[in-house]
Amino acid sequence: RFPNIYKYLDYFDRFFVFDANDVDKHPELLPLTNFFIPAKAISLKHENAYFIGSYDKYRFNIALAIKNMLESLEYNTNFSFVTKKSDFTTPLAIEYEENINNVKNSSLVVDIHVPIHAGLSFRIFEALCFNKKLITTNEAVRHYDFYNPNNIFIWNTTNSKQLNDFLEAPFMDIPEQIKNKYSFSNWINYVLDDNEYNKIELPVVY
Repeated sequence: RFPNIYKYLDYFDRFFVFDANDVDKHPELLPLTNFFIPAKAISLKHENAYFIGSYDKYRFNIALAIKNMLESLEYNTNFSFVTKKSDFTTPLAIEYEENINNVKNSSLVVDIHVPIHAGLSFRIFEALCFNKKLITTNEAVRHYDFYNPNNIFIWNTTNSKQLNDFLEAPFMDIPEQIKNKYSFSNWINYVLDDNEYNKIELPVVY
């Protein structure tokens, strides 16, 4: 996505990317995902879907389609775009703590992936941390060790009829050993190659 970075690789001992295809093409790069900062989850009885992302037309149109589908299934929705466009009233930024509270207070997190890369966003790991169901457009997620079709629905614009079945399916707990691999404490130990850690790897997705 930012090819000029390659000329700076020699200035670093370890250089990480979150797209497995980059690692496959450049073996000197190391694999790394985003992470979550552990916090106590909230058990909810109401049905509420949360999305936040930077604005572009592609992402907006998909978000609108998902929002309309969820509302037709009687889900409350909290969708926001971060943008500098003057014709939008959305704030330019949201505090991290407010974002995490929005995730905690939602039963469902929505992630809309920009297909220029195959890396996973913070939304996916926040849903993992707080035991929230996830709708994502990122096909790569199905290759990760925490993927479970009861918990993660991969939206492809043609499978809307399966969405209600997904929402009604019980959430399946993910083993703590797998979850903890994506926590910040394991992430920073792996990045610094310090103390004991569970190595973070990326599945190759073509």
